[in-house]
Amino acid sequence: MEMHRDPIKSYYKELVKSFANIAPKDRKRLSELLSQDATYVELVGGGTHMILGSEARDLASLISKDLYTEIRIPIMIAKISGSPFYRIIDCNTDVMRMLKDLREVAIIEGMYIDRCILSSIDAMSLMKKYKTLFIISIIYEGNEGSQYNEDQYG
Repeated sequence: MEMHRDPIKSYYKELVKSFANIAPKDRKRLSELLSQDATYVELVGGGTHMILGSEARDLASLISKDLYTEIRIPIMIAKISGSPFYRIIDCNTDVMRMLKDLREVAIIEGMYIDRCILSSIDAMSLMKKYKTLFIISIIYEGNEGSQYNEDQYG
């Protein structure tokens, strides 16, 4: 029996490989970035990602000072498969507190920050304001997002 190659599956497999190469090997604490004009982190694929100190300082001005040593940059955001939502990959209480602070100053609407879930509007708002602090990653295979309603965002 001859096996047929699925071109769509092959395409997505290659797409996932290419996105995996943009993941940072290591991340830097926000506190480390505040005194620098620019720095770089190495990516899994061998490239580098530049982080601007001006963006780090702007973010720091909007969040609690005790988060400076806890937030690690760049922050990876991934599209949730089958939904219009995004998820912050390394979700923890400090990231959720950062998102809460950003919601309080109207950078994001943050309806679902208790699970690090962002609407497409929130994800794009963060990416637009902080181009070097966030990286869009591969599709996140999870069922989060299916129970949320993006219509609440207007």
